[in-house]
Amino acid sequence: MTSIIGIRPMQAEESPLIDPAIARRQRENRLVLTLRILLAVSSLGLWEWGSGRWFSDFWVSSPSHILHALWAMLADGRLMSAVSATVAVAITGFLAGVILGAALGILLGLSPVIARVLDPYLVGMYSLPRVALVPLFVLWLGIGFEMKVAFTALLVFFPIFMNTLSGIRSVDADLIDVIKVMGASRWNTVAKVFIPSALSWVFAGLRISAPFVLISAES
Repeated sequence: MTSIIGIRPMQAEESPLIDPAIARRQRENRLVLTLRILLAVSSLGLWEWGSGRWFSDFWVSSPSHILHALWAMLADGRLMSAVSATVAVAITGFLAGVILGAALGILLGLSPVIARVLDPYLVGMYSLPRVALVPLFVLWLGIGFEMKVAFTALLVFFPIFMNTLSGIRSVDADLIDVIKVMGASRWNTVAKVFIPSALSWVFAGLRISAPFVLISAES
């Protein structure tokens, strides 16, 4: 049915034109996804074909053998037991590191004098290689859940602490003066200004430390 002025109204199934930039991004995303799948399939196929031909399958097993072993471990319960233990260590150590790092970062950020006193020591501890501390953790805590949790918390602690401290220090002094003039208490200043300002830094620290959680939990 046409309108009086001769313009056909838009049907329900018709959609407005898509922005060319959005359409280009969608095509790019589909291309990237397709290339990723092709790369994974070709790599696995080359790996499967080369195992036992180009290199000994004793040193580099084929994907089919790995899948078979994985299924066997899943069937007898060994895989789920190992995964649950690793996840428990990772979550406990991650939460401990985040809480301690954020709390100490806020505390030292609000106490400039204490932060200046402890700054060289904290920087020195941060520069120590973490792997070199594993033998000490083994001597102190033994080989078990506690050692893995402590080591995971240590890896998470420093990125969170350093980023939180930087976030607290980056707060605009004029903003603090304004909120104090408006009658804000010390707690209101911390809750409304310092902590929200440090959140973006904390999330950056989480993104940095997250990849190391499972590595330390499996150590």
